[in-house]
Amino acid sequence: MGSHVLLEVYAMIVNTDFTKSHYCQPEFRSAPKQLRMVSPYTGQLGEFSGEEMWLAAGQGVLLKVQ
Repeated sequence: MGSHVLLEVYAMIVNTDFTKSHYCQPEFRSAPKQLRMVSPYTGQLGEFSGEEMWLAAGQGVLLKVQ
């Protein structure tokens, strides 16, 4: 039996400014096929677009890079 390794890549982005919200548009060396946000409430993957791309003061977001 062979062994298979499944590699999943995640990125954590944190707004270290404790007074202002910031727009978050991460850049990668090679563009990912898909960028999904892990919901802090449900743990489910969701869209990372629109209003979700704004990080409140001190907020972080965990992204799954596909």
